[in-house]
Amino acid sequence: MNGNTEHWAAILESLPLGAALFTEGGRLLIANQRYRRLLAASGNEGTPPDGSLFDSPLLPPEASDKLREKTELHFSFGCQESDFYTRLRQADARPIRIDCKITPIEGGGGLLVTLTDVTDEFLRMKSVERRALNAEAAALSANSVIWEYIVSEQMFHSFNEPMADFVRDRGYSPQEFARFTHPDDIPSMVPFVEAMDKGENRPFSFEIRMKVPNLAGEEYQYTVITGIPTLTDGATGKALRYAGARLDATRSHLLNERLKEALRLNKLILESSGLGLVYLDPDFVVQWENISAYLPDSVFCRRFRKDRTCYELAGLTGTGCEDCENCPVELSARTGRVERRERRHEGKDIRMTAIPVLHDDTRFGTILKIEDITEIRHLQEMRLAKEKAEYSSKLKSTLLANMSHEIRTPLNAIIGFSELLSVTEDPEEKRQFTQIIEQNNSLLLQLINDILDFSRIDIDAIRFSYSVVDINRVLKELLMSAEMRKPIKEVELRLAEDLAACPMNVDENRFAQVMNNLLNNAMKFTPKGHVEFGYEARKEEEIYFYVRDTGIGIPADKLDSVFGRFVKLNTFEQGTGLGLAICEKIVEKLQGTIGVKSEVGKGSEFWFTLPLRPVL
Repeated sequence: MNGNTEHWAAILESLPLGAALFTEGGRLLIANQRYRRLLAASGNEGTPPDGSLFDSPLLPPEASDKLREKTELHFSFGCQESDFYTRLRQADARPIRIDCKITPIEGGGGLLVTLTDVTDEFLRMKSVERRALNAEAAALSANSVIWEYIVSEQMFHSFNEPMADFVRDRGYSPQEFARFTHPDDIPSMVPFVEAMDKGENRPFSFEIRMKVPNLAGEEYQYTVITGIPTLTDGATGKALRYAGARLDATRSHLLNERLKEALRLNKLILESSGLGLVYLDPDFVVQWENISAYLPDSVFCRRFRKDRTCYELAGLTGTGCEDCENCPVELSARTGRVERRERRHEGKDIRMTAIPVLHDDTRFGTILKIEDITEIRHLQEMRLAKEKAEYSSKLKSTLLANMSHEIRTPLNAIIGFSELLSVTEDPEEKRQFTQIIEQNNSLLLQLINDILDFSRIDIDAIRFSYSVVDINRVLKELLMSAEMRKPIKEVELRLAEDLAACPMNVDENRFAQVMNNLLNNAMKFTPKGHVEFGYEARKEEEIYFYVRDTGIGIPADKLDSVFGRFVKLNTFEQGTGLGLAICEKIVEKLQGTIGVKSEVGKGSEFWFTLPLRPVL
């Protein structure tokens, strides 16, 4: 080797790794450039030219003795694992890992030292180890067991199997596995084990109950087992190995059971609610319904079927139906409010209520509530009929009570003063008695006429006779008549005409009756001042009539009741309390409106409007 230094130098330079030749005593003879670069990169100067390899700090302990015995050495040096990743994070200190092999040359030719940069392989190996450790940690923290099944051995293997006392790679057979399985669940497990033994190339998952050692408590745990083939025979396609996990699913199983029970109870409650309910998603697809049970024979309710749009089963096409414009579901979807509709269907009264399902202004669909309200409607009609009958009975009682008083008063006056008239000889007394008798006769006649008129109008038994009437003429005649019968002569009566001529198509007698009642009412409650009546053409095709007085006025809390039946604000005044009620009825029949404005101590204004040309 001494005579072929150049030859050996050329050979070493051609090698794809660091290489050097040493004498048997450990003195350096030749080293290629790659060898020197790797030593420098590792932070080691190696063995100086005049030093011995046996004294190099790179050698592991007791390595010198093995070299002298001409035993091959294989070791690594460079960054140690403890500071490898620290240097890896430093840009100016790249870590390096070198594989060193020292081989004695046969025949006493010395020592051949080779250096190989194994940094990348080292990193890959450590990465695999980290991933394996992370997988184990994840499996343990998730309370799961990672297993592998080798078909040829028919054995399970695991690194964290409590049934194998957590001994890594300790095998256990399906029979051992079955010892921890609930007896009732063993038949559920057997098909999957048989499928693995046959090498079926498919994933699987099943749930059983297991009593696994070292778990808290002695009760069986619900366990989900999943597996997939990981190695297959290229020739037959059969699986040779399976891998999977076993997860404690007791908590999730109990939660699922509670959820199922809650759903069952909710469904039972909804179906027992006596309501037809439908839940539709935002696209009007039925997600849940109990309509078919609530109204099984209804054609209308057959359109609500799970996973179908509500209009699809109605024999309709497109994106809606002829009912959609008035459908409460469609309206609720547009407005975001509760919408209600009622309809008569197949002899039943149906109420539909659409309730939007909202959360944070996002619509998740609509709840449609359908109620058969036929019985409710019947009860309402019966209640209204009962109330109407009771009201009618009350009116009759009120009428009799009022009439008994109002009729007796003028009759007593007529009878009493008639007796006095027959015994008196004084002409002045006879004149006064005769006048009182005539007034009470008129009052009694008016009372009877009011009762008859109101009864006929109330039952719509009276007919109106329309003709073209000169309103100015009628009002002047009313003024003359009122002047003759006004109770207080000092009260002035005034007529205000708005137009030179005012022809109107109206029932003259009923119009005059309304004006006459309002005038009588005004004169009765006006002790001084004046009573003015007339009309104004305020709107086209409509006349505004009024009677204004300077009388006592009406309290504000009584204004809404003055047109009621048998209402008398002053019980000491004679009358039935029907005059204003009759006025309201007649004005309504004449297609007009009536009202009052008043202030206590300042007087009142009763008014009504009539169309010039009513619709006949």
